[in-house]
Amino acid sequence: MSNSNTKIQSQTDMKQKLLNILSEKNSKVTSQQKPCSSLDYYSLQRKLSQRSHKLPVEMTKFERERWLFEMMNTQDLAQQEQELKEIYVRTTKLITRYRNKEIKWNKKKEALQNEIDLLRSLLEQS
Repeated sequence: MSNSNTKIQSQTDMKQKLLNILSEKNSKVTSQQKPCSSLDYYSLQRKLSQRSHKLPVEMTKFERERWLFEMMNTQDLAQQEQELKEIYVRTTKLITRYRNKEIKWNKKKEALQNEIDLLRSLLEQS
């Protein structure tokens, strides 16, 4: 029983260390660097609490950094995909609106052309 408690405690400690590494890296951003991700403390904490993101108890510094990097990239890709979907929806709406206006303009143009033809025929008759 105490072995499982120790294991859980060490996993929690590892997660806390990862969160500290992330917060240190985010706080050390210089004017030349851009933050590498919009991943914040709470979303990382949420990811760490999910079963699929359980960490091995022992992890080297390189493995931790690589793991964090992969998590940040995954979130960035999902965010970019969402932005592209929003752009697609807006573009589709604009195209549909333009087509509807074009149809309306064409109908008005045809109606005016019919009136002009009718007036011409009346002028020719008189």
